[in-house]
Amino acid sequence: MQEEPSPGGCNECLAHPELERFVNNKFQAGRYNSAGEAVREALRFLGEHEQARTAQLGEFNKVLGRRLAILDLDEIWALG
Repeated sequence: MQEEPSPGGCNECLAHPELERFVNNKFQAGRYNSAGEAVREALRFLGEHEQARTAQLGEFNKVLGRRLAILDLDEIWALG
C-alpha cells in the first residue's frame, strides 16, 4: 500500500508555481539532469547552511556565556 504524502511534504512544496518554475528552468537550462537532481542539490545546500548556522550559534553562545560570566565577576567585585 502506498502512503499518501504528508502535509508540508515535498510534493506540496513543488506545488508552488514559483518553485516549480525555478526548478524546471534550471533543468531545462541543462544545469541539472532532472528536476529531482535540482531539488536534491537545493536540499544539500540547505543542510550545509543549517550546519553552519548551528556552528555559528554555538560559538555565539560560548562567547556570550564568557562575557556574562565576566559581568557577574565585576558585580561581585563591586559589592565586595
